[in-house]
Amino acid sequence: EAHIEALLAGATSRESMIMPWAPGVTKETYKEMVQKLDPEFAPMAEICVADDADAERVFNSWFAWYMNNGSLALCDFMDHVSHKKAYSYSFRREVPGCDQPGPFHSACIWYMFGNLHNCSRPFTEADFELEHHMNQYWANFTKTGDPNGEGLPLWEPYTHESRKTMILDADAYQMEDLSAARKDYYHLRDRLVKAAE
Repeated sequence: EAHIEALLAGATSRESMIMPWAPGVTKETYKEMVQKLDPEFAPMAEICVADDADAERVFNSWFAWYMNNGSLALCDFMDHVSHKKAYSYSFRREVPGCDQPGPFHSACIWYMFGNLHNCSRPFTEADFELEHHMNQYWANFTKTGDPNGEGLPLWEPYTHESRKTMILDADAYQMEDLSAARKDYYHLRDRLVKAAE
């Protein structure tokens, strides 16, 4: 904690795509299945699922839930406990290709480090613009502890009060409160912050 002056943390919006899909989760078996996961995921059992399809979708999003909540918890801790700047992101670019992979786990790395040219996917001008912006954000953050810079859309710091996250997508740089859009994000984030205090 003493050596970290600022934090930039986030995840892709479909982190769970790298994990095996657990079929057959129903509304009736949902809580029982969650209880078989690591105890950290116990708050997931509090999520009200509408039907069998929703139960299977929510259960199989455990890795995305964990990654996104972990990022939000770190940002909340930095601001609320350490009183240092934090910047949160959610990478949502639908990565192009005939397999329609979407924003899978680690896809953002190609963009943030300027490696799209090393990939055979059919990237568009919008992808290269996003790559340029992300590369500049990360370079600025590395140099100054602040991702903002000339010609870039404003990236507001995450605070305990505002809980703003930068949505990184082609032509859609905007700040959003992920915890407001996804109430289940509150559970693990708040639990991790409380444990760290």
